[in-house]
Amino acid sequence: MNFSPRRKIISAGMALIAVGIISWACMDREPAWTCPVPQSAIRTQVLVGGFDKVDILVVVDNSKSMEEEQVRLSSSFVDLVSSLLDPPQEWQDQDGIQKVDNIRIAVVTTDMGMDVNEDFQGCDSTLPGGDKGRFQTTGRGTNCEQTYPRWLETTPENPAEDTLAEDFSCVASVGTEGCGFELQLFAASYALQRTDQKDFLRGTSALLAIIVISDESDCSAKPGSDFWKHPEMTPTNSDINIYCAKYKDDLIPISDLANNLKKKGDDSGELLPGSVVFAAIVGVPMVDACQGNGATLGDCLNHADMKFVREEDDQGRGYLKAACVSDSIDPDTNEPTTEASPGRRFVMLAEEFDEYGYIYSICNDDWSPAMKEIAKRIAESLAGATFEMELEYDDNAKASKCDVIFQKFDKSSCPSGLVDMGIIEDQNTGKSHRECKVKPIPHPKQCKAAEDLSQNKPGWIYCEASDKVKAANPKYGTYNVLLNDEAKKRTMAGGNLWVECLTKAEISEGLCPE
Repeated sequence: MNFSPRRKIISAGMALIAVGIISWACMDREPAWTCPVPQSAIRTQVLVGGFDKVDILVVVDNSKSMEEEQVRLSSSFVDLVSSLLDPPQEWQDQDGIQKVDNIRIAVVTTDMGMDVNEDFQGCDSTLPGGDKGRFQTTGRGTNCEQTYPRWLETTPENPAEDTLAEDFSCVASVGTEGCGFELQLFAASYALQRTDQKDFLRGTSALLAIIVISDESDCSAKPGSDFWKHPEMTPTNSDINIYCAKYKDDLIPISDLANNLKKKGDDSGELLPGSVVFAAIVGVPMVDACQGNGATLGDCLNHADMKFVREEDDQGRGYLKAACVSDSIDPDTNEPTTEASPGRRFVMLAEEFDEYGYIYSICNDDWSPAMKEIAKRIAESLAGATFEMELEYDDNAKASKCDVIFQKFDKSSCPSGLVDMGIIEDQNTGKSHRECKVKPIPHPKQCKAAEDLSQNKPGWIYCEASDKVKAANPKYGTYNVLLNDEAKKRTMAGGNLWVECLTKAEISEGLCPE
């Protein structure tokens, strides 16, 4: 994780942290002036020690073409759940992945209505309309309850290992009567913003995973957007099924959606790198270039089958050429079970998420590999936090010279055992909050194969792992910041964690006094 400057001066009380003055000889004459070179705080935001919970939001397309795909989702999701609750032994041996037993799962549909003058395409004429990003609670199918909680949950104290996947199958069978204009990404963003659903998210202690299942292109446009105002937005338009592709430039920019979803639906919130995983099982060709993590999808959008190409049925109605067609055939219709439009915007979003993004073709008959891969990405993100660069270490103090700062969202007092740094004003936003320092625990610079951080006081260590130690404990990187359990308990909610180090400010040539 690279260090990047967020703010140079951190207000009164911490207003230019300097633990020493470094002299800079500017003139070769007597008496010689020296320019003080201050050290300013540079912060890198991390969730030190990783997450210990996961909140999973699943967006399921409920338009008329999704019956077979919802069945496939229900049958394959058990692989995601079982891989989290009981990870394969090879994951444990090779990657240090442990059981994830604190899971929440909520389901929303793609039906958000439309911003038009009349109902058509099976959509409400209001936006947001339809299901309005509401968590689904209705059970459908045999052996299902009539209603379910707003989200499904398993905790260490109340495990639901035997029922979680089965209950998800009931809730995720959302039917096929939804709006034909699917607003998949807007539905995810809106669901996270609803005030009556905010308590689904568990702050900085939980990873958020967003999973989209759809065979159509994303059509996410805001209320009042020019997208809804073109003359072709009418039920009599024979090309209404390619309208989203034609006016794709009027949709919500992918960069805006990426920023919003990375902040868990709160544009004013802090960006916590790696705290959100995005995955989509959508319309892409079943080739390596279009399936995998976001960092490997660079050639997908150039694939011939990912282009928006108009085709025409025997009645002259336009539709998009499919990006993929499944190998399996529906015996009743003698047609492929799945044909999916190019999911270009999902690929673009996965690229924005880079290694935390993932794409898989909905036309695959077997979704188990995708579900296991998504589970692995979630579990890896919960494993812990490491750095890509060395932190400065004090041999005498046996601790890093950097600090771990708990930045509270409000001005309430620091948790017990943390050092109160006072009320701080953020120079970028003007907002005030309280900051608390976690005390370092003296520790050798070298990591041990099995660290014991159990203490009755909150604290943290920095250590560097040798190849031998990393082989014995695969969750370690080369450079590690680890909180003990007492520190984790006090910093799991209500704020952000930072690693803060000091760096020399640069003095421009010619600025020294003569």
